[in-house]
Amino acid sequence: MWPAGGKNASMVEERATSNRGNALLNRLGGPPGPYAAVCVVMAVAWFPFRLLLDRGDPVAESIAASGLQGALWALMWLALGWGQRIHRKASGATDDVPPLGAAARLARARRGAVVGLGVGVPFFGGLVVLSVSTGREWAYAISFAVVLAVIFAVAARSLRSASSGQDGQGDGARVSPP
Repeated sequence: MWPAGGKNASMVEERATSNRGNALLNRLGGPPGPYAAVCVVMAVAWFPFRLLLDRGDPVAESIAASGLQGALWALMWLALGWGQRIHRKASGATDDVPPLGAAARLARARRGAVVGLGVGVPFFGGLVVLSVSTGREWAYAISFAVVLAVIFAVAARSLRSASSGQDGQGDGARVSPP
């Protein structure tokens, strides 16, 4: 028998937290939806730190640097998720969540494409325009344009693979129960 607050309590708490996080990510759809949303969240979170580290830079420079940091930190978040998925597969852990059917997979891909393009195009497009119009470093504008192109490519690939019935997303096509 485990004492209150012991190992079982932490496992239940961890599982409940995991399900809430999965439910939020499921609302964002498949790729590139979660990445684009996390980019914006990370950029907004990084902006106050960028202002704290201000060396007399113009605000446009701080905004562009925050956007770039957001894109980079979102890549780290994505890599962490891939690492966790690879670890689960290597350890032999099984999901008790069934894979999605064709209609649900297509709906998830569409939702991800809409969220990814709906969030990514205005955000990164605005950062490209800001970088070019202020005459700041071209590296920023090129980086944002590359991220925008990748978001378009991933959205197209997700829609194409979901509509053709291929599941190139591994465990990413599984949805946890509500």
